[in-house]
Amino acid sequence: MRRGPRGGALVRLLCLLGLLVGLLGAATVPTYAAAATKCAQPDGQRLTFTSGGLSREYFIKLPPGGASSLTPMMVALHPLGWDLNFMRMITLFGPQSGDQGAEAPVAPESDAAAHLVSSDLRIGEREGFITVFPGARNNVWDLRPDGVDTAFLGELVSYLHTQGCGAPDRTMLSGFSMGAMMTARLLCAHPELFSGAAMVGGIYPPTPGCALRSGTSVVGIHGTADATVHFDGSVDPSLLPFGIEPFGYDRPTMMRMWAEAKGCGHPISSSWFITAGTEYTGCPAS
Repeated sequence: MRRGPRGGALVRLLCLLGLLVGLLGAATVPTYAAAATKCAQPDGQRLTFTSGGLSREYFIKLPPGGASSLTPMMVALHPLGWDLNFMRMITLFGPQSGDQGAEAPVAPESDAAAHLVSSDLRIGEREGFITVFPGARNNVWDLRPDGVDTAFLGELVSYLHTQGCGAPDRTMLSGFSMGAMMTARLLCAHPELFSGAAMVGGIYPPTPGCALRSGTSVVGIHGTADATVHFDGSVDPSLLPFGIEPFGYDRPTMMRMWAEAKGCGHPISSSWFITAGTEYTGCPAS
């Protein structure tokens, strides 16, 4: 787990860090002798998907030259009150030329952040992985472990796998703020679909009885000065109507619970610049 102060520019940079760490887990997977299945999804499209009788939306971006069942895939979940286009921008995938909403919704706080947000760089294109941005209904995720969004997201990812887009042992899950909380819920509800997850600015504990697959990677990044989703486990009262839970223990304890769910031990603490972190090693088959 990494922790540090929270600001607009740092949030963007930490989101990027979470995605890159997640990508490392997705990219270091075994190769197969079997022939790859070509991904049948169109590139750079906002598409609909029916789940529970409801029409839902997602955006998918393929790397240059297309993708296959052997291509790593990242599923990125947006925060409360923002849509999938916001998540595309804040993770540096951004709108393509001519897309609506090209203006960054959060003003950068440093020259470095401004450069990153305005850059034409597309990380998935550069690093060669598929990126999927699902959308919540009314921009609010249903955080109930058995809610409509665990069903929708599980069905969507399963469908994409059958379409030849990625595979369970090379699909990573990532989310920011409420999207990070949804990441925790989804990973426990459908551990068979993912090789790992990164929670940024919204670390949530595993649900009771959560059983992760062997080798699953879990990363958490949270700001100590977060004024909304507090580092001590509590949340701003304005979030309660949206189903966001306060907890009586802090975010590092939640990460320790993930380590325990994986059977990990041997915590190793470190610090770098304005961040501090703990890595849990000794995980079975990790």
